Amino acid sequence: MVTIKSEDENKFVSSLCAAGKEYWLGAQHIPNRSEAYIWSDGNFVNYTKWSFGQPNEEENYCVAIVIDSGFWWDRLCHENAAQLCQRSLVQKPEFFTESPLRVMTIGKK
Repeated sequence: MVTIKSEDENKFVSSLCAAGKEYWLGAQHIPNRSEAYIWSDGNFVNYTKWSFGQPNEEENYCVAIVIDSGFWWDRLCHENAAQLCQRSLVQKPEFFTESPLRVMTIGKK
């Protein structure tokens, strides 16, 4: 799921989505830690754009963005909302190449 780490990223994500809908962000509340949230990639949430009065309830552990305003709301995790997915633009190294393998015998001629 998507992580938002700056105002520019928040604006960009908002621009991709349909107005008037809510979308899940990849953040969850850490139980027993007041206002601590963590992204699905394992990093702590440092940038936030909470709507007025949010986060408001201990039982709401997930975070949604409201596209009309770009502000965030805490929500119950079982509520229905669209999801935003994110992928890296950096390609992962390939472990296999297309070149043929060479088999060598060591020790005997």
